[in-house]
Amino acid sequence: MVDKKSLHCEDCLKDDKVFCKRNPDVKCLSCGANLCGGHIVDHLKTHCVALDLKHCNLDKEPAKDVFILHDGMVVVFDKNGRQMPEYHGFLLEVASKLPEVCDENTWFYMGGVDVYFSWWFRKQKERIAGKKG
Repeated sequence: MVDKKSLHCEDCLKDDKVFCKRNPDVKCLSCGANLCGGHIVDHLKTHCVALDLKHCNLDKEPAKDVFILHDGMVVVFDKNGRQMPEYHGFLLEVASKLPEVCDENTWFYMGGVDVYFSWWFRKQKERIAGKKG
């Protein structure tokens, strides 16, 4: 007798909503599960496997400061204070590109002239803390 698991996707067999059980297309390299193309993506997420290439952007310097001005204009600087012009523009135009360079250490400033004061104030605090330490 042939084992049902080898003929059908393991997640299709578990899912009562799937009427037509599919044959396995791929084998998970983490746990060895045999899955169809419709179930492999969700399965890989359980193993924290990246499904895009955003983690491969090692050549891009992360953004340190992102200014979103009152008119919707976005200005981005790296940790050395250099502008990153490929991420400048109106918020709706560049919002999809910002996750490429923003991480948990990126500072966001929103508003008008007061955003520059907030940035200057933080820089002064960092400078003073650097002298003490």
